[in-house]
Amino acid sequence: IRADRDAAQRRALTSLAPMIGARELERAGRTIGGTAIDSKQRRKRSEVMKTFGVSKAELDSLEKAGVLELRGEGETAGYGGTDLRLLEILADVRRLGLTDIFPISVAEPYMAAVRKLVEFEIDVFRHRALSATLPAPLPEVARQAVDLGERLILGLRAKLLPSLLEQLASR
Repeated sequence: IRADRDAAQRRALTSLAPMIGARELERAGRTIGGTAIDSKQRRKRSEVMKTFGVSKAELDSLEKAGVLELRGEGETAGYGGTDLRLLEILADVRRLGLTDIFPISVAEPYMAAVRKLVEFEIDVFRHRALSATLPAPLPEVARQAVDLGERLILGLRAKLLPSLLEQLASR
């Protein structure tokens, strides 16, 4: 029975992935070069290097770290959706002159830390939401959980950052 339940939970969670991914792009509400990002948009790797001012070595490093995912083959290979948004954030760092403070290589440890957080979120959702009577259909509860989780993370970060900075003075 446990194996059947586990498989059913995995299918339920997997079915939410496209909706959550599209929702995240929608919520980002960002543009790149004046063009709205959509989940089907893709830019070739060569175009990304020009548009975002990143080198081949930097893209290789971000791909190896799992921060970016190159899709396609040869000359048409490129990045889309969330990867374009991440590249835009990294380009903003450069435009603001903050590359010494926030080098592109810091994306890898950020990715590792956020991966652990997301794994925790999925585990909590899986064990609580998938075994409870829900107040709405599962996709709606998942959307709400993503929104609330993001708000919680931002709130906790806003709480922790000043207090940890203040603690530095007492050391």
